[in-house]
Amino acid sequence: MLALTPVTSGSIDTLDWQHATYLASGCCGVVYEVAPGAVAKVSPRIDPTEAGIQVLLAQEGLALPVLTYAQSVWLPLAIRRAACSSHGLRRWSGSRCTCNQPVDVLRVGARHAGLHRR
Repeated sequence: MLALTPVTSGSIDTLDWQHATYLASGCCGVVYEVAPGAVAKVSPRIDPTEAGIQVLLAQEGLALPVLTYAQSVWLPLAIRRAACSSHGLRRWSGSRCTCNQPVDVLRVGARHAGLHRR
């Protein structure tokens, strides 16, 4: 089983989450532009294996490089609520409310991959 060890949330905490720009959402998380050239997936749960696979795919040029991966991070309520499948922006229903719980964050580089807002 492949896994990337979570880093401390210090590098996540230093991001300006109040000014993060919403980009997209899906069944498993919400994506924000958190800094020039960097985006972050925020979800109630991002498995370490997913982060590890992202690292391997990035090494092959098939995915964006992982800059930071952290579990159980207390982000601002608006960000946590957006990631909640009951009350947020995710396209998933039937799950319990996670608004008042920490979230996992997978931050990836985007600039060189040509990612841009629609």
